[in-house]
Amino acid sequence: MARTLVADKAGRAARERILRAALETFAERGYAASSLTAVAKRAGLSAPGVLHHFSDKRSLLAAVLEEHGQKDRETGDRTVEFADLDLPAALDLIVDQVEANLAHRDVIRLAHLCALAPGEDAQVAADWSKARLQRLRADIVAFADRARARGEISADTDLDATAAVIVAAFLGLEHQWLVDESFDMVAGMRAFTRLLATRIGRSGA
Repeated sequence: MARTLVADKAGRAARERILRAALETFAERGYAASSLTAVAKRAGLSAPGVLHHFSDKRSLLAAVLEEHGQKDRETGDRTVEFADLDLPAALDLIVDQVEANLAHRDVIRLAHLCALAPGEDAQVAADWSKARLQRLRADIVAFADRARARGEISADTDLDATAAVIVAAFLGLEHQWLVDESFDMVAGMRAFTRLLATRIGRSGA
Protein backbone atom coordinates (compact mmCIF):
# COMPACT_ATOMS: atom_id res chain seq x y z
CA MET A 1 0.00 0.00 0.00
CA ALA A 2 2.76 2.45 0.94
CA ARG A 3 4.57 1.67 -2.31
CA THR A 4 1.38 2.37 -4.26
CA LEU A 5 0.90 5.71 -2.52
CA VAL A 6 4.49 6.69 -3.25
CA ALA A 7 4.09 5.66 -6.90
CA ASP A 8 0.85 7.62 -7.21
CA LYS A 9 2.46 10.71 -5.72
CA ALA A 10 5.44 10.40 -8.06
CA GLY A 11 3.09 9.97 -11.01
CA ARG A 12 1.13 13.10 -10.13
CA ALA A 13 4.35 15.06 -9.69
CA ALA A 14 5.62 13.90 -13.08
CA ARG A 15 2.31 14.80 -14.73
CA GLU A 16 2.44 18.29 -13.22
CA ARG A 17 6.00 18.77 -14.47
CA ILE A 18 4.97 17.67 -17.94
CA LEU A 19 2.00 20.05 -18.03
CA ARG A 20 4.14 22.96 -16.89
CA ALA A 21 6.87 22.11 -19.39
CA ALA A 22 4.29 21.77 -22.17
CA LEU A 23 2.73 25.15 -21.35
CA GLU A 24 6.13 26.85 -21.42
CA THR A 25 7.20 25.09 -24.61
CA PHE A 26 3.94 25.71 -26.49
CA ALA A 27 3.94 29.34 -25.35
CA GLU A 28 7.51 29.89 -26.54
CA ARG A 29 7.46 27.99 -29.82
CA GLY A 30 3.82 27.63 -30.72
CA TYR A 31 2.05 24.30 -30.89
CA ALA A 32 3.10 23.31 -34.41
CA ALA A 33 6.80 23.96 -33.78
CA SER A 34 6.88 22.13 -30.44
CA SER A 35 7.81 18.48 -30.08
CA LEU A 36 7.21 15.92 -27.35
CA THR A 37 10.98 15.55 -27.15
CA ALA A 38 11.37 19.25 -26.30
CA VAL A 39 8.63 19.00 -23.68
CA ALA A 40 10.21 15.89 -22.19
CA LYS A 41 13.64 17.52 -21.98
CA ARG A 42 12.23 20.54 -20.18
CA ALA A 43 10.33 18.30 -17.77
CA GLY A 44 13.45 16.24 -17.05
CA LEU A 45 11.96 13.09 -18.55
CA SER A 46 12.33 10.96 -21.63
CA ALA A 47 9.85 11.11 -24.51
CA PRO A 48 8.51 7.64 -23.55
CA GLY A 49 8.08 9.03 -20.03
CA VAL A 50 5.80 11.75 -21.39
CA LEU A 51 3.91 9.23 -23.51
CA HIS A 52 3.29 7.18 -20.38
CA HIS A 53 1.01 10.01 -19.21
CA PHE A 54 -0.23 11.44 -22.52
CA SER A 55 -0.87 9.47 -25.68
CA ASP A 56 0.30 12.17 -28.11
CA LYS A 57 1.02 15.90 -28.47
CA ARG A 58 -2.60 16.78 -29.15
CA SER A 59 -3.81 15.11 -25.94
CA LEU A 60 -1.05 16.92 -24.04
CA LEU A 61 -2.20 20.27 -25.40
CA ALA A 62 -5.79 19.43 -24.49
CA ALA A 63 -4.68 18.63 -20.93
CA VAL A 64 -2.80 21.93 -20.65
CA LEU A 65 -5.84 23.88 -21.79
CA GLU A 66 -8.19 21.88 -19.59
CA GLU A 67 -6.06 22.57 -16.53
CA HIS A 68 -6.29 26.31 -17.02
CA GLY A 69 -9.95 26.07 -17.96
CA GLN A 70 -10.54 24.29 -14.66
CA LYS A 71 -8.84 27.11 -12.78
CA ASP A 72 -11.19 29.56 -14.50
CA ARG A 73 -14.22 27.49 -13.51
CA GLU A 74 -13.08 27.35 -9.89
CA THR A 75 -13.54 31.11 -9.67
CA GLY A 76 -17.31 30.54 -9.77
CA ASP A 77 -20.07 32.10 -11.88
CA ARG A 78 -18.19 35.17 -13.11
CA THR A 79 -20.98 36.33 -15.41
CA VAL A 80 -23.54 36.80 -12.63
CA GLU A 81 -20.98 38.41 -10.31
CA PHE A 82 -19.81 40.81 -13.00
CA ALA A 83 -23.31 41.62 -14.21
CA ASP A 84 -24.44 42.73 -10.74
CA LEU A 85 -21.70 45.35 -10.32
CA ASP A 86 -22.24 49.07 -10.86
CA LEU A 87 -20.29 50.82 -13.62
CA PRO A 88 -17.27 52.01 -11.56
CA ALA A 89 -16.87 48.61 -9.87
CA ALA A 90 -17.18 46.74 -13.17
CA LEU A 91 -14.53 48.90 -14.80
CA ASP A 92 -12.28 48.39 -11.77
CA LEU A 93 -12.79 44.62 -12.16
CA ILE A 94 -11.66 44.81 -15.78
CA VAL A 95 -8.46 46.54 -14.69
CA ASP A 96 -8.02 43.98 -11.89
CA GLN A 97 -8.29 41.15 -14.42
CA VAL A 98 -5.55 42.68 -16.55
CA GLU A 99 -3.37 42.99 -13.45
CA ALA A 100 -4.07 39.36 -12.50
CA ASN A 101 -2.96 38.27 -15.97
CA LEU A 102 0.54 39.60 -15.23
CA ALA A 103 1.13 36.39 -13.26
CA HIS A 104 0.10 34.21 -16.22
CA ARG A 105 2.31 35.36 -19.07
CA ASP A 106 2.73 31.85 -20.50
CA VAL A 107 -1.02 31.27 -20.58
CA ILE A 108 -1.70 34.64 -22.21
CA ARG A 109 1.01 34.05 -24.79
CA LEU A 110 -0.39 30.60 -25.53
CA ALA A 111 -3.87 32.08 -25.96
CA HIS A 112 -2.55 34.54 -28.53
CA LEU A 113 -0.61 31.87 -30.39
CA CYS A 114 -3.59 29.54 -30.37
CA ALA A 115 -5.96 32.10 -31.84
CA LEU A 116 -4.51 31.55 -35.32
CA ALA A 117 -2.97 28.13 -34.78
CA PRO A 118 -2.53 26.32 -38.12
CA GLY A 119 -3.21 22.66 -38.77
CA GLU A 120 -5.96 20.22 -37.94
CA ASP A 121 -4.29 19.08 -34.71
CA ALA A 122 -4.26 22.65 -33.41
CA GLN A 123 -8.01 23.11 -33.79
CA VAL A 124 -8.52 22.26 -30.11
CA ALA A 125 -6.23 25.18 -29.26
CA ALA A 126 -7.97 27.57 -31.64
CA ASP A 127 -11.35 26.58 -30.17
CA TRP A 128 -10.05 27.20 -26.65
CA SER A 129 -8.78 30.66 -27.57
CA LYS A 130 -12.09 31.50 -29.25
CA ALA A 131 -14.02 30.32 -26.17
CA ARG A 132 -11.86 32.55 -23.95
CA LEU A 133 -12.87 35.61 -25.97
CA GLN A 134 -16.51 34.54 -26.10
CA ARG A 135 -16.64 34.22 -22.30
CA LEU A 136 -15.14 37.67 -21.86
CA ARG A 137 -17.54 39.19 -24.37
CA ALA A 138 -20.53 37.47 -22.73
CA ASP A 139 -19.50 38.79 -19.30
CA ILE A 140 -19.31 42.34 -20.62
CA VAL A 141 -22.62 42.19 -22.47
CA ALA A 142 -24.37 40.73 -19.39
CA PHE A 143 -23.05 43.58 -17.26
CA ALA A 144 -23.83 46.28 -19.82
CA ASP A 145 -27.38 45.01 -20.29
CA ARG A 146 -28.13 45.32 -16.57
CA ALA A 147 -26.25 48.59 -16.25
CA ARG A 148 -28.30 50.07 -19.09
CA ALA A 149 -31.51 48.87 -17.43
CA ARG A 150 -30.41 50.56 -14.18
CA GLY A 151 -29.77 53.79 -16.06
CA GLU A 152 -26.03 53.75 -15.40
CA ILE A 153 -25.09 53.91 -19.06
CA SER A 154 -26.70 55.63 -22.00
CA ALA A 155 -29.80 53.96 -23.39
CA ASP A 156 -28.44 54.14 -26.94
CA THR A 157 -25.22 52.26 -26.08
CA ASP A 158 -24.56 49.44 -28.54
CA LEU A 159 -23.77 46.60 -26.14
CA ASP A 160 -22.21 44.22 -28.67
CA ALA A 161 -20.02 46.95 -30.13
CA THR A 162 -18.95 48.08 -26.66
CA ALA A 163 -18.03 44.52 -25.70
CA ALA A 164 -16.07 44.10 -28.92
CA VAL A 165 -14.09 47.28 -28.24
CA ILE A 166 -13.27 46.17 -24.69
CA VAL A 167 -12.13 42.76 -25.92
CA ALA A 168 -10.00 44.50 -28.54
CA ALA A 169 -8.43 46.60 -25.79
CA PHE A 170 -7.64 43.44 -23.81
CA LEU A 171 -6.02 41.79 -26.81
CA GLY A 172 -4.14 44.87 -27.95
CA LEU A 173 -2.71 45.60 -24.51
CA GLU A 174 -1.78 41.95 -24.00
CA HIS A 175 -0.04 41.87 -27.36
CA GLN A 176 2.05 44.94 -26.54
CA TRP A 177 2.98 43.39 -23.18
CA LEU A 178 3.97 40.10 -24.81
CA VAL A 179 6.19 41.97 -27.25
CA ASP A 180 7.69 44.16 -24.51
CA GLU A 181 7.35 42.94 -20.92
CA SER A 182 8.16 46.43 -19.60
CA PHE A 183 4.97 47.76 -21.21
CA ASP A 184 2.42 48.71 -18.52
CA MET A 185 -0.78 47.14 -19.77
CA VAL A 186 -2.51 47.77 -16.43
CA ALA A 187 -2.03 51.52 -16.79
CA GLY A 188 -3.18 51.23 -20.38
CA MET A 189 -6.41 49.47 -19.41
CA ARG A 190 -7.01 51.92 -16.58
CA ALA A 191 -6.76 54.83 -19.02
CA PHE A 192 -9.02 53.04 -21.48
CA THR A 193 -11.75 52.32 -18.91
CA ARG A 194 -11.77 55.97 -17.85
CA LEU A 195 -12.32 57.01 -21.45
CA LEU A 196 -14.99 54.33 -21.80
CA ALA A 197 -16.84 55.54 -18.70
CA THR A 198 -16.89 59.05 -20.14
CA ARG A 199 -18.26 57.73 -23.44
CA ILE A 200 -21.03 55.42 -22.20
CA GLY A 201 -21.85 56.78 -18.73
CA ARG A 202 -24.94 58.96 -18.43
CA SER A 203 -23.16 61.36 -16.10
CA GLY A 204 -19.72 61.01 -17.70
CA ALA A 205 -18.38 59.43 -14.51
